[in-house]
Amino acid sequence: MKATLASTFAEIRQKKSLTLMDIGTKCDINDTTVLKIEQGKRSVRWETVHLVLSIGCGIQPGMEQYEACRVLWWKEREERAEARPNDAGRKNLDAETAAVLRQCRKALKGLSEEDVRRFGQMVDRFKPSPESASRPAPKTPRPQASPRGRKPPSR
Repeated sequence: MKATLASTFAEIRQKKSLTLMDIGTKCDINDTTVLKIEQGKRSVRWETVHLVLSIGCGIQPGMEQYEACRVLWWKEREERAEARPNDAGRKNLDAETAAVLRQCRKALKGLSEEDVRRFGQMVDRFKPSPESASRPAPKTPRPQASPRGRKPPSR
């Protein structure tokens, strides 16, 4: 049987004799979130998996089980992205935006987890705020005519 994040996490939880509720309480997250990780039916953010492993199960970065989960999470995330190469239909993206999205996925594919995180932070800085998205773009001022129709002296 192929190792998955879900099966590996379930094995860790059972070896430590923890319930979903125990882990949820320790991590201050809903136990259904922990169940989602264990069932593997939905993608889950790495931050959540890290929280559940380190605080809920006491498995710290660098430990063999932690690193195995990290590798499995990353692999499953890549598989999900490959399974849906074109989000244009689902997200109502225009063709140009969908093409840019595909190019970004290709560029990010070979990067480390840290580089992807930094790239995401960089992109977040350029997102328009909701207020600016609803405002029309400011008009560029027209050049002022010089007095008596003459051009200003060049410097």
